[in-house]
Amino acid sequence: MQACELKLDIEDQRLWSGDQPVALGNKAFQLLQLFVENPGRLLTKDHILETLWGEVYVSEGLIKEYVHDLRLALGDDPKAPRFIETVRGRGYRFLGGITPVGKAGDAEAQGHPEKPSIAVLPFTNISGDPAEEYFADGLSEEIITALSFVPWLFVIARNSSFIYKGKSIDVRLVGRDLGVAYVLEGSVRRAGNRLRVNGQLVETENASHIWAGRFQADLEDVFDLQDQITEGVVSAIGPEIQLAEIGRATRKPPSSLTAYDIYLRARAALNGLQIDAAIELLDEAIANAPDYAKAKAVRAWCTTLIGWQFVAPSQAQRELSLRLAEEALASPQADAEVRAYAGYTIGFMSDQKDRAIALVEEVTRQCPSFAWAWASLALLESYHGDARRAIELAKTSLRLNPSDPQSFRCEMAISKAYLILNCFEDSLKYAGQGLQKSPRNTFFQMCRMTALVRLGRTGEARAVAESFKAQNPDFRISKWRDLTGNWAAWTDMSPVLEDALKSVGIPA
Repeated sequence: MQACELKLDIEDQRLWSGDQPVALGNKAFQLLQLFVENPGRLLTKDHILETLWGEVYVSEGLIKEYVHDLRLALGDDPKAPRFIETVRGRGYRFLGGITPVGKAGDAEAQGHPEKPSIAVLPFTNISGDPAEEYFADGLSEEIITALSFVPWLFVIARNSSFIYKGKSIDVRLVGRDLGVAYVLEGSVRRAGNRLRVNGQLVETENASHIWAGRFQADLEDVFDLQDQITEGVVSAIGPEIQLAEIGRATRKPPSSLTAYDIYLRARAALNGLQIDAAIELLDEAIANAPDYAKAKAVRAWCTTLIGWQFVAPSQAQRELSLRLAEEALASPQADAEVRAYAGYTIGFMSDQKDRAIALVEEVTRQCPSFAWAWASLALLESYHGDARRAIELAKTSLRLNPSDPQSFRCEMAISKAYLILNCFEDSLKYAGQGLQKSPRNTFFQMCRMTALVRLGRTGEARAVAESFKAQNPDFRISKWRDLTGNWAAWTDMSPVLEDALKSVGIPA
């Protein structure tokens, strides 16, 4: 907390430490706001009671409890206070160090983009057996822990979300009290040796449900069951939150957009494979927030997407992409998501393959539910390393998030790896699956032609080639060679692919 600037968002009722919201209850926020609006002034206990509670009688001890909560949230030591000083027998004095802002966008405009925030409420045991309570609590804690590894989510700690255990709650109030946009709630029911878990994800602003899921299994190994359900929940709700955030940003009028909103609009363009539009939006986000590491990392990655049409980036594009990736990595905001995008870009654009693989591999260890990172590591292995490992990694990504709009990157890695391994039937199969997701992807068509030629199905390969040339009249094999010159794993495979393409009439 000490290293980050603290801002109190009066309008949105959130305390921010850098780009991280700090969990505060509603009354604790009101007390902190009172302090911040009266810097250096002695606030007596009577004044605090009258301001916050009016004619409602509460004891002075309640003020002490809320001050204690604030000090915990701020990391403040009452013996050596940096924020709140106790004036013995009289009241409290705010020493400064927290900047009030008028609205949430102010913090973002300073280069601190927001994160979607979520609280996992304790799952309700509806089995009728108190002995099952431990499983419901344990499952809630496992999900909190797993979600905390999702780099673009801010997750409220267990101690804050478990204050609602056993209570009938309104998620809108929870959202306001904890400062979160989303709440995950659920229930656990046991029937014999079967356990059923229901979960639902709710947007707190209007209490609308954006996801619901059911999981059930035998109770043979309760800990294994917890792991299965946790992975299922995290894999399901992560993409839903991201889509909800994108939807929120695209509904906002242009006049009220922050750099974070512009970034989300760029993500929407990327999901629609509108690369030029995404690049323009990301450049705008960076112009509005020059220290926006995530926007820089994704903008760097966008240059690699030119390769989907197999137009090799120019030297200037490569240099810009690598510069943005390095700036993003050097930023204090370089979280796991930033490192994944920057690492993949470096591996695609340069000969620093070992560094790139190490960067993305570390992200998959830190964030085991981050499907995009697994797919990126698979692609890097298919470019530079172990083809069999590339297949395993890509299948892990598909299992985590099969509905990702960019999940065709997994089929790219798999079909590419199977070509390297001379498994042409398998390469043909996954190229076909990839084309169902990304119909104009030139690489899948190149894989199909190569695999068909190698399988002796030359007539089919020529038919694919004619369609390919009609769709890509400017394509040349030399463009492929320029794009992939630094991909170590293709040293032996490239001549095979080039010979196959030439044999069915693809221009050199």
